Parts: sequence; C-alpha cells; structure tokens
Amino acid sequence: MKNSVFAVAAVCLVLTACQAPGSRQESMGGITPMLTIPDAICNAERFRCINVQVTATGTAIMDPGDAFFQGHNHVIFWTLPTGFTFPSDGISIADASGPSNEFTCRAALQGRVFFCVNRHSVGSSSDPKRYKYTIKVNEISASLDPHVVNN
Repeated sequence: MKNSVFAVAAVCLVLTACQAPGSRQESMGGITPMLTIPDAICNAERFRCINVQVTATGTAIMDPGDAFFQGHNHVIFWTLPTGFTFPSDGISIADASGPSNEFTCRAALQGRVFFCVNRHSVGSSSDPKRYKYTIKVNEISASLDPHVVNN
C-alpha cells in the first residue's frame, strides 16, 4: 500500500511541474510559490496542500497552522516560495508514543516540494492524535513547529 501511495504522489508531482491552469497559488507580501499544485490534486480526497510562506524579508517561516485529517492514507504536500528549498529533512514529524511508520516523508523536485504519507493508524474524532512537526528551509536558519492532527 505504501508503494502505491508513493506512486500516486509521484504522479501528482509530475502533474505539478506542468503548472496547470486553475492551480492553487497563494501570494503574500509579493512572494509567490515557486510552483503550483493543481486544485484537482489539492482538493481531492486524501490529499492536502500546504503553501509554506516566509516573511517578506526572507528570514522567518510563517506558521501555516495545524493540519487536521480524518481517514487513512493521506498525502500532504508542502511548497515554498520562489528562491527557497527544503533540505532532505525539511519536514520531520516526531512522536515517541506513536508508530514509527505513521508518516513517511520525502523531498521532491530538487527540494521545491516536500510530501508525506500520513497512515493515520491512530487517533479518532473522540481521541485525536497530535503530531508536532518541524519545517526546515535551506535558506532560513530558524525552523517552525506546527502540528498534524489525526481525528
């Protein structure tokens, strides 16, 4: 199952490189993402796109807020503004009490995109499981720690 989810994510990344019309591209402070992910992917069931923004000075990452999920096997994509890239550990999701393979993450497109598969094997609407994750960007020395919440 994990390989098929990664195959779907890889196809999505190829589609992303095409910069399709109707793409999700947010702008803040004159900085726009270096690439866009088509709305058909971002709005599809079990997919989520998070555009990571940086301050206008390019010195800090802005908090994207918590990401909430219901159901199993979600693919989460993070993109950055032009001129910024993720290192190989650009998104790291840590939780000592959860399963070690709850999230499988990889950088793609030379660090322009980062994606994770969220197995969502624990957590429910009555007992949500919060995962703190770290966002790292090569060109910024500080990191940020928002959450993924499995309902």
